[in-house]
Amino acid sequence: MKKLDNCIDIVDKAGDELIEKFITPIAKGIFTLLENEIKIGQAYLTFKTAFMEKKIKIFLKYIENEKSKTVLDFINNLNEIEKKFFIESINKVIDLDDEFQIYILAHLVGQYKDNNDLNYYEKSLFYNINSLSSDDYLKFYKVLSSIEKTEIDSPDDDGFYDMSNLSEVEEIVLTKFINLGILKHDVLRHDGGKNFLKTDYTDKLIKIIKNYKEQNE
Repeated sequence: MKKLDNCIDIVDKAGDELIEKFITPIAKGIFTLLENEIKIGQAYLTFKTAFMEKKIKIFLKYIENEKSKTVLDFINNLNEIEKKFFIESINKVIDLDDEFQIYILAHLVGQYKDNNDLNYYEKSLFYNINSLSSDDYLKFYKVLSSIEKTEIDSPDDDGFYDMSNLSEVEEIVLTKFINLGILKHDVLRHDGGKNFLKTDYTDKLIKIIKNYKEQNE
């Protein structure tokens, strides 16, 4: 954790330098690109590199937490196919927007290592990792942890979950998860899309989010 704190300090310092040498002169109307090109290029690259390093270190920290082993041990035990997936995941990390996305990606890397592949639901999260934010995951967790199932007295009907009492934002969030296959529409009732069902992966994702919350409380 100390190494991560040091990395955050480096990002902050690089950001301060970028503001001082690039943003502030523009705001004051005294910035001239040709005169300052080398300085700005150096400041920008330093900032981008430090920011990228911070995200990768967060990713590696979550892999350590996921697998309960050092990152070096984890990497050294990757076969060639797993190594390609790991590198592809690192490339995704660089473009991610928030820490929860990085956490989910680290979990998926661990699943790939354990099972030599990802299942359908995990692949959906992996290839759409940028489409869900931390707010989406946390609202999903909040709703699914408290919503009550409407039971139906029929051996052919397992019941459903009703979205009609949720807020507009909560409906939008759950619709995102329906579109990714983590939840599914209730096809037994013509409800205008207001009812939904869990999939085989829903409770698994709830547990993953709960673990994140516990690690970061």
